[in-house]
Amino acid sequence: MAAVVIGHVGGEIAVPGEVCVKTGIRTREFVVLRGSTTPPWVNVLIVFTVIGWLWASSMAARRYRVEVPFLHRHWDRWRRIRRTAVLVALIGVILACWASVAGIPHSAAFLSLTVGGIALGIGNSLLNTVGLTQRGDLLLLTRVHPDAVVAIRAGLSAARRVSQPGTGARST
Repeated sequence: MAAVVIGHVGGEIAVPGEVCVKTGIRTREFVVLRGSTTPPWVNVLIVFTVIGWLWASSMAARRYRVEVPFLHRHWDRWRRIRRTAVLVALIGVILACWASVAGIPHSAAFLSLTVGGIALGIGNSLLNTVGLTQRGDLLLLTRVHPDAVVAIRAGLSAARRVSQPGTGARST
């Protein structure tokens, strides 16, 4: 999987192209991703102070809204597995608490469900969805199918040519 710069952080972005960012299949289905991102330097602060990290994260966070071409069946699969992972992790915590209160020996073994749920959630995110990260002032879409990268770059360069009409070939 590849990565592609899609625009500047802090606004609404519509990713060009009609190629699913995860599968590389042509589609007219879109998904809206909302969230916030912080510069990488903020994460260094967690080593020194959690309160400083929280303060810097809140002050440096920049929100985004990105509309990406994404097949709905693949997006729905990611959401279904995510819900399952959260449920398994939560059941593991509840069973571990119940077993320890009830005096069942080796009650911490139920926490293996929690670890399994967390592992399922991380694996699901890495395999079934895309990521968004900040590099300087640019927003980078990660874990993108190579065919989608080509379509996005072609769409972005076409948009630049349209927005800057004076940069084309000159006739004399």
